[in-house]
Amino acid sequence: MLLWAFNVAAWEPSQETYTALTALLPADEASRIVRYHFPIDARRSLVGQLMARAAVCKAAANGTAWPDVVLQRTQWGKPELISPNIPNLLFNVSHHGSWAVLACSAHATMLGVDVGHVDSAVLSDPDFYSAFDHCFTPAEWRWIRSNPASQLARFYRLWTLKEAYVKAVGVGLGLDLMRVEFEVKGDDDEDIVVNVDGKWREEVRMGTTVLKADHPTSLCFVPSDKQGESEGGHGKLDFQVLAWEDLRMLLRDARVAI
Repeated sequence: MLLWAFNVAAWEPSQETYTALTALLPADEASRIVRYHFPIDARRSLVGQLMARAAVCKAAANGTAWPDVVLQRTQWGKPELISPNIPNLLFNVSHHGSWAVLACSAHATMLGVDVGHVDSAVLSDPDFYSAFDHCFTPAEWRWIRSNPASQLARFYRLWTLKEAYVKAVGVGLGLDLMRVEFEVKGDDDEDIVVNVDGKWREEVRMGTTVLKADHPTSLCFVPSDKQGESEGGHGKLDFQVLAWEDLRMLLRDARVAI
């Protein structure tokens, strides 16, 4: 499995580079990017698109080049691979705050990833937590509130777990989040199990990590075979943090001249 993370806030490409990279994308995706009001939002979206296509080229391992990668968005807006010559490959991208992250596997039946940003400024709103009453079960709220010092971090951690599961299922916000309950166990809080509609889903693997102390990141993964089972998913995740030079080399490997 490929697990990549890119610090978008630390990347300030020249206008020439930015324009050249945007031109690598289909017209509809390029137009989505240029419509963003804030530059950081546009860069996050751009990096997510670049990582997705580069990951498909790398994971396919059959000489797949950039033009071979054909993506489309589902009715929920989730990008998916539809290239007929690249079967059995799933990927998912998320971006928030300073980071864009990606997960890609050829050995999964479900795959979703989500990154969040622990921003204490939200606590200036006295109704912040109550706005999410319908998103977490009573047991999840007990876990969030059981440690006041890390309450906000726990909130965002559970939120990324929920989002990763929803993205893996592929139905967007059409899924009632109260149907999905997470239990975080163990001294290191890395043993995570999921209950859906009152049934424990042992086949669903959930993993989590924190990027740069304030960006919780979660993965939902259901392996499709024994090799997928060996890819892991439970416990703490190990993302490869890409610098711009790393991403540029991946683009060159996909036969893109940058």
